This record gives sequence, C-alpha cells and structure tokens, in this order.
Amino acid sequence: MHIIAYDITDDRERLRVSRVLDGYGQRVQASVYQCVLDAGLKARLRRELDRLNVETGFIMAWCVQGEEPSFCAGRLPDGVPAKEPRIFII
Repeated sequence: MHIIAYDITDDRERLRVSRVLDGYGQRVQASVYQCVLDAGLKARLRRELDRLNVETGFIMAWCVQGEEPSFCAGRLPDGVPAKEPRIFII
C-alpha cells in the first residue's frame, strides 16, 4: 500500500492531480490518497504524474508495506527530503 499526498497551490494543477489519483486509489483526506499499487501500476502512475508537470507544489508517495522506495513529483519545498521515515501521522 502507498500513501500519496500533495500540496499544490494552483487550482487547475490540483484538480488534474486529484483526477489522476482518483483512478488509482481512495481519497482519505482532501489531499491524501491510499493506493494499492503493484509494480506496473506504480510505474504508470509515476509517468502520469510526471506528465502533469506540477509547478506550484509537489506530490509525494510513500510505500507503507514492503521495502519499496518513496517517490515524488513536482517542486519540493526547501528542506523536504524526497525520502521520509517510515512513520506516518496523518
């Protein structure tokens, strides 16, 4: 399972991201999704998110089961590492 969260200021970009994520998982908060992704779905999702070219925020995904690395798209704020600890408080 993956937890995917985003912080995007532009309404159009945010809507495009949520529409993509709606096809991959369940929204659990306004900008947080829970997704069950196998390797193929994860690769496809990464490609779709990268194609959105998010410029006013970022999207991060963390694997909460298994040892898969996290991934991100868009512009991370300064000081936010691309890989976070495996502890989640949402």
